[in-house]
Amino acid sequence: MSNSLNLIPGSGKEFRNKEYWDKFFKIRGSKAFEWYGEYENLCGLLHKYIKLNENVLVVGCGNSRLSENMYDVGMKNIISIDLSSIVIQQMSVKNKNRKEMQFLKMDMLNMEFEDSKFDAVVDKGTLDALMSDYSEKVEQDVDKMFNEIERVLRIGGRYICVSLAQDHILNKILETFKEKGWFIRIHRIDEQDLDFYLPVFVFVLTKMKMKLPNLMLELQLDLNNDKFQRVNSIEDAQNRIKEYQHYGLTKFYISNKTIDTTDEVFVYLYDEKNPRYPRYTIYIVDLPGNINKTKLNGIFAVFVVPIGKEIEWLFSTKLGREELTSQAKYQRLAIVHLNRDHQYPSLNDIISELSPKVMDLAPKGIPSSYKIPLLSMGPDVDVRDLKFKHSSQISGEFFVEDVIPSDSVEPTRRLVFQNITPLIQTEIILKEERKKGKKRPDEKKSYKPNYSAFLEDFFAIILAQLYSIKLSPEKNLRILIIGLGGGVLTMYCKNWLKNV
Repeated sequence: MSNSLNLIPGSGKEFRNKEYWDKFFKIRGSKAFEWYGEYENLCGLLHKYIKLNENVLVVGCGNSRLSENMYDVGMKNIISIDLSSIVIQQMSVKNKNRKEMQFLKMDMLNMEFEDSKFDAVVDKGTLDALMSDYSEKVEQDVDKMFNEIERVLRIGGRYICVSLAQDHILNKILETFKEKGWFIRIHRIDEQDLDFYLPVFVFVLTKMKMKLPNLMLELQLDLNNDKFQRVNSIEDAQNRIKEYQHYGLTKFYISNKTIDTTDEVFVYLYDEKNPRYPRYTIYIVDLPGNINKTKLNGIFAVFVVPIGKEIEWLFSTKLGREELTSQAKYQRLAIVHLNRDHQYPSLNDIISELSPKVMDLAPKGIPSSYKIPLLSMGPDVDVRDLKFKHSSQISGEFFVEDVIPSDSVEPTRRLVFQNITPLIQTEIILKEERKKGKKRPDEKKSYKPNYSAFLEDFFAIILAQLYSIKLSPEKNLRILIIGLGGGVLTMYCKNWLKNV
């Protein structure tokens, strides 16, 4: 037991040290050490990008079974290299019956192969081990590694890199291969199959005959969707990957403990149709650990907040969400905020879409047969009619919408700033617009602002103060409004005050 505790270094810098790996493999012996999953987790992608008759180089092979697994399914032209002479000796003996397989002691920063020898280079955790810190020496070594891989790959060859994609590694890969003009694809492995809580990514970097003039970067991160998503910038790709990493860390955190009352835990869920804004924002709230569980309604439930209600205290503040969880009487409540930039046909559609996702957020030990109650404030989602949408350099995207609530409350018109969600900048009550003539059966109701009704009391207070100002009949009341917003106060003044 004491030996196994020494297998993982205390400092990331030791990952780059040859003596560390010699000691590692001497202690571990012939037992395989698999970084980031077994062959079964990777085989779908490997066979997608590597043909059986192609020449393959595995860098930093260690004592992983990856090379032998690939060999056994028909990839006979495999050379595996590592800096540790001990592991190369171990693997050569272990695979002596695989006649065409080669294991060579070699430094991947200074390889002895001729140019354009390989069709594919496979790296399973090697870059992550090499890039253990941010020092100048590490940067130089990584540049050497990438240049050597570029040299030994033929035109059209693929560098397949399996990585956790930490910030500095992700940025290095994307910036380097954008500059080299390579075609970049990023896949995500299903971490459900891994004994690992962080998502694992596979970068497929293709060497082009001519340097690509612009970034060509595609993502396939949604395991339920085989389509690639083209992104236009490195920043967009980084943001998407960071969301998956945050989600993985959050799942790990909340599955193993009761969420502390001082913590604010939330995750974003995106869809491929509108990757700019999250489709769902989910806050996870636990009741205190000392609560009497016999008085609870259940272990876990999901509460869907209707669009527009997310600005209310009960849903927009940490204290409010804790109060909602207490009222709902569930040990854990997932509070779901919707996003105005997405469409939601009905509450049933939301429930159907969320059901497979929210089990990831349930407390540890919840039975797989547990039916998650889905709660909301009404039988369906509010009807929203987008009247106008635009953007400005100062405030970003904004839009005007009419909202017909599902709970029979009066309809309202709202000015909403999308990039400061949830913020309704201006809101006014609407009244139905009466039209002359007979109404068609399929004709929708038409609405206009109701300036005789106040949604907020402060409008009435302001108007009362202005009304009290005494002026001679021939004089007009001159008003300067600073911060026009949606213009509601202006229209109230126009409709309620004379000689303005």
